[in-house]
Amino acid sequence: MLILPIVNKNKILNVKFSLREAKKIKTGVDTLESDVIVNGRSFLNSSWKNEKDSKTLVDFIRNNLVSKIKKYTITTKVALNSKLCDVYEVAVPPTKVSDAFDNIYSSTILDMLKETPGNIKGKYLSFKKCGFDEVFSDDKIAKVRRIVLNDIDQNNWIHSFEKEGLTETIQVLDLIDIFDCTIISEATIPEDTMLQVLASFSKINSKDTKSLNNYYNLALSNGEIYAKMLYVSKMVNGKNLNLIRKPLETENRQLVKTNEREMDNVA
Repeated sequence: MLILPIVNKNKILNVKFSLREAKKIKTGVDTLESDVIVNGRSFLNSSWKNEKDSKTLVDFIRNNLVSKIKKYTITTKVALNSKLCDVYEVAVPPTKVSDAFDNIYSSTILDMLKETPGNIKGKYLSFKKCGFDEVFSDDKIAKVRRIVLNDIDQNNWIHSFEKEGLTETIQVLDLIDIFDCTIISEATIPEDTMLQVLASFSKINSKDTKSLNNYYNLALSNGEIYAKMLYVSKMVNGKNLNLIRKPLETENRQLVKTNEREMDNVA
């Protein structure tokens, strides 16, 4: 299970990150391994599996697509020691616009391959490690703001964004909605509680102290980058980026201020 820890409105949210368009089409198929199948070609039986680049999976998928293919297949184990797999049909990834986006996409697919019912293990997702800190850097946001404020004709923005090297920043916002990001309600932590725990653990300086600090810092970093994404979305599209949702798609949403940028109150 891929988890995005994120600080929002004095809470630490743990958000399950997965692909929105992934549909189980078969259960208990007799096959040996979890795999990605594109146009009849297996990832495990290809030379791509030996590549160490984190974007290898999405590169393999795109490389084996033909024009009429709109879906590919993922097989995942039904149980830890079973030779049976469930089969999922997944919408093909969008045309490449960003290494950062591809890193998140590949991480999501890899997590799906490894997930086994009865043996679920959480793995944390970092916007920064994926490269979103560069896509939404302060310098790029300042350029977006300057274009939006100085040119009231929105028809000119696309050309200006391209000229300033901002195409990636804008297009990522349009593509990010292919992910389903749902808050795990039972795993929400008040930020004050976390700070109290960190203060207590700082007195013993154990291995757990480092792990807890790393977790909190990751949640802070994800929150800061997400706030920038929301800010750019509001400027360019005139609306909030409704990426992170409550369970059952609860629509009671408001805005809060975070570092002088607007951020969804998703808690």
